[in-house]
Amino acid sequence: MRTLLLSFLMLLSALQCTKKSDSIAASSSAVKEFSAAERAQLPLVSKTFKESLLKEVSTRMSSEGPAAAVAYCHENALPLTDSIAKAHQLKIYRVSDKPRNSKNAPSTSELALINHYKEALLEGRKLKDSLSAGVYYSPLITSGACLKCHGTPDNLSPQALAVIKEKYPADKAAGYKEGEVRGLVVITPLP
Repeated sequence: MRTLLLSFLMLLSALQCTKKSDSIAASSSAVKEFSAAERAQLPLVSKTFKESLLKEVSTRMSSEGPAAAVAYCHENALPLTDSIAKAHQLKIYRVSDKPRNSKNAPSTSELALINHYKEALLEGRKLKDSLSAGVYYSPLITSGACLKCHGTPDNLSPQALAVIKEKYPADKAAGYKEGEVRGLVVITPLP
């Protein structure tokens, strides 16, 4: 098992070179690494980011319903992400193999890690954040609250579906069940 994980991490490091135009490489030959202080804070930064986004969306969900939560996410998810990244002087973004927003499509290496996490979950293994080649990855796992916007059609209100179709015509981020891997939070040092 340890050999399999080590092999996967080596593959992930090699594939990181294929990152799309928002490449984290500081230059074509070097990747900036996290400082020791930044590395120590990464789990907390990831947790803070996930909790902040869930709190904001849940607040809209409770007060105005799922359709308002989808509209809020459309307008505010990226600015919220950017504000947390700026506060920590890091780059933070989300990716998914089934993105709602095409800007959240994964690179080849990110897709490989998403699939690795899905396989680990199916095998009953505990998912752990990972750090490889100057990039911190944290899996996004669906909770019950996520299913009102990302669940199966019977979980979605007609109003939420209408807003999703309007705001995200190429949406792929549905059909999830509770406890599934929905994607990754990716954190890198600023160039």
